[in-house]
This record gives sequence, structure tokens and C-alpha cells, in this order.
Amino acid sequence: PATASLESLERLVEIFEEEIILASSYEDSWENYFQSVTTEINHTHDFSVAILDHLQLSLDERLSDGSRAMLLLVVALATILLLIIWLYLGFYMSTRSTINQLSAAMRQVAAGDMTGRVTVTSRDELGSLAAELNTSIERIQGLIRHVSQTSGQVSDQSSQVVSISTESSRAVEAQRT
Repeated sequence: PATASLESLERLVEIFEEEIILASSYEDSWENYFQSVTTEINHTHDFSVAILDHLQLSLDERLSDGSRAMLLLVVALATILLLIIWLYLGFYMSTRSTINQLSAAMRQVAAGDMTGRVTVTSRDELGSLAAELNTSIERIQGLIRHVSQTSGQVSDQSSQVVSISTESSRAVEAQRT
């Protein structure tokens, strides 16, 4: 179509030169001139239509490729967003669970129950805090046992002192009489 259009344009130039510019007489009618020019211009018009059809197909293909790429990008972004939400919820639930366990153990200790422990499942700062709380509770239990033993020893020794004091008092009374 491009060569046909180029040839028709060259023939149009010849027709224009021969029949209008260099014509010795104007014996031919305008209708014949119009018909011959129209025939030649139709070749160029066909070429223009072919170019526009090709451009339309090319643009449609690009648009389709762009739409697919955009759809792929939207799906990827949605997937990433869902992954971020899932990770955030997992972190939130894990943190919330550890904080609830810490709170429950602290309430037990505050109520005087030294048997409460926190199950350490995480390896983050809250897990370290839970491990330290468990260690502190064990130390407090050790102190309570130690105070209880010392108290028992003091009680035993005070009983011995009372017993010795009673015997001494009797001995002193016996010597006075």
C-alpha cells in the first residue's frame, strides 16, 4: 500500500502538470479530471486507512499489555498488603498473649501466690521479661523458704531459752528455800 500510494501521488503530480499547468487546451471536462484525481487519491486514502488500522491494532495491543501489567501490579500489591496485615496480626496476637500471661502471673504474685509462672514461648523482649519475672518469683520463693526456716529455728531457740529460763528460775527458787 505504501508504494501504491507513492506511485499514485507521482501520477497526481503528472496529471496536474499535464492537464492544468502545461495543458495547451482544456478540452477534457472537469468531471473526467475529478474522476482521475479521485482514483489516484483513493490509493493514498487506502494507505492512510491501512496505517490507521495498524496503529489501532498496535495501540490496542499496548493497552492490553498495559492493562495486564497493571492488573499484575494490583494483584502483587494486594498480596503484599495481605501479607503485611497477616504478619501484623500475628505479631499483635503474640504480643497480646505474652502480655496477658505476664499480667496473670503478676496478679497471682500480688495476691500472695508464689506458684504462678509465665510460659516463655517468644524470644523477644517480652520473652526476656517473662523469664526475668519467673526468676524473680523463684528468688522470692527462696527468700520465703529461708525466712520460714529461720523463723522455725528462732522459734525452737526461743523455746529452749524459755525452757532454760524456767529451769533457772526453779533452781533459783529452790536455793532460796
